[in-house]
Amino acid sequence: MLRHFLVVERAELMEQDVRLTMIGRREGLPRDVLHQLDRTREETADNAGLNLCLAINYGGRTELADAARQVARHAGKIRMAVTVSCSRAYAPSDDEAHHVPARARVLTDRPRRR
Repeated sequence: MLRHFLVVERAELMEQDVRLTMIGRREGLPRDVLHQLDRTREETADNAGLNLCLAINYGGRTELADAARQVARHAGKIRMAVTVSCSRAYAPSDDEAHHVPARARVLTDRPRRR
């Protein structure tokens, strides 16, 4: 049904200056539907009238869960980078001590918390 709409209504979307966009998951859609969806989105991308947004395989909870997983993945990378840079700032080797900014050197005088 979606494939039929995308093929049959494409000319009407163009005529009415409608831009087609999509939110949701593409996974699980048949390849021919994805092809027609991409083609219609590309052909209508420059239309400046109404924006028709199709919510396909969309669920608010799923979107929130995906976003939380993505944030957690990025947070792990950020924490690792911060840990590495902080460990250098808090405990520089004797050879590196002169490269550490004065503010960081002051922090090295503080006892470490465990």
